[in-house]
Amino acid sequence: MPQEPALRNIEEEHHHRKSALRWPEFTPQNVLVLVLLLVLVVAAVYILKPSWFKSVGVNPKETKQDQKEQVKSSGYSAVFMTNNQVYFGKLSDSNTPLPKLREVYYLRVDRPLQPPPATESAQPDVQLVKLGNELHGPVDEIQFNRDQILYIEELKSDSRIVKAIEEFKKRK
Repeated sequence: MPQEPALRNIEEEHHHRKSALRWPEFTPQNVLVLVLLLVLVVAAVYILKPSWFKSVGVNPKETKQDQKEQVKSSGYSAVFMTNNQVYFGKLSDSNTPLPKLREVYYLRVDRPLQPPPATESAQPDVQLVKLGNELHGPVDEIQFNRDQILYIEELKSDSRIVKAIEEFKKRK
């Protein structure tokens, strides 16, 4: 029995659509290309949006807040510079090109002018100095060039520096 022309056209169109939606075969070569494309996409996303990957590898039960509570941070940081200076204070904008330090302190080492006799060892006098008391009268804030910072440490609340800062504040 011959098919009607309209029905034959519908079947041919359906067969043509079916062949157009055909998936490629999963040969080892195609799988390798697919894996390489996936790796390239993940690498591109990692380069363009690294913040999306910051939580990878962190214990989900332990948040950053939990980690900070264990350390008992004082809120003070030590900023070590390329010129061997160290500044202490409250750090902000640490991820910018120009981080800021407020409530700034630094160490001043006074060495005796006369060398000590051979029987005595000269211990330098180390003092914690509050920024702002210098002759030129700077404000109590430093803005650093990020390239001049070697590293930054967060100070614990039982740090000798933090205790000295607290003593300095009490005397004021």
